[in-house]
Amino acid sequence: VEPPKKKEVADPAAAAADETPEATPDAPADAPKAEVNAAAEPVKEVPLRDDLTLGSAEAGENAPYYLEAKLTNRGAAIRDLYLNQFVGEDRKDRLQLLSLNESPQPSYVMEVVGDKSLRDKNWEVAESSPEKIAFQTTARKGTLAVKKEFLLEKGAKGSKLVVELTNTSAEPIEKIHYRVTGGVGVPLEGKWYTRYYRNAVFYQRSAGSSSGTLTEELASSIVNKFNSESTQVSFSQTPVQFFGVTSQYFASLIAQPFDVSAQPDDNQIAEASAAYVSQ
Repeated sequence: VEPPKKKEVADPAAAAADETPEATPDAPADAPKAEVNAAAEPVKEVPLRDDLTLGSAEAGENAPYYLEAKLTNRGAAIRDLYLNQFVGEDRKDRLQLLSLNESPQPSYVMEVVGDKSLRDKNWEVAESSPEKIAFQTTARKGTLAVKKEFLLEKGAKGSKLVVELTNTSAEPIEKIHYRVTGGVGVPLEGKWYTRYYRNAVFYQRSAGSSSGTLTEELASSIVNKFNSESTQVSFSQTPVQFFGVTSQYFASLIAQPFDVSAQPDDNQIAEASAAYVSQ
């Protein structure tokens, strides 16, 4: 999954204006108080949608889509991901690459720092087709419009994720941060003999360099840090080219485009770290 496109936005935190009406000292003390009958506008209820499909379920070497993704508008995320084509391997059925059954949360969930409501709310479905599913909602008390798109082209071996943030307040936003989780439920084939479980990987590459450093964090280490409440290692000093979860045969990664000439300011991934989800 390619990282979200970078957008210039402003910090809606500065838009928290004082809504208390100003005092009018020149008004008579016995002036009658005006009655306020304005009712609060009801919050629009968005129904749950778990029937959204990106790609198709057609399998085999002639399948038009390499992948099929099942999405939900709860958190605007991927529930399940299937591989329709295989190279050098004889399989009768498709292979499930990501599964909601493996975790209490779906894959590629997003939240804006300072507002965690995005991961648990039902987003509006703005567009739905085999090649594009778009969700939209608001954050930070309605001052930030958020749009999240999943794109999949025919024959493509990976999908694209586009995040668009728009300041809808009257005040500028200087800086904003958001988080996107990785894939959940990467398959573990050969559980009875494998010694390689779901591990976290981080590839860092300095600006102007064609090579970098790959760091792997074992699943057992991540669980131990969680159980002992230790601080999780964060990768942020050197630009992160990609990060994600790997198993013995598969990997689910979020990567930014490779560009040797890219400068530090062009980096779209500010920080990456491993997170314990379930066991």
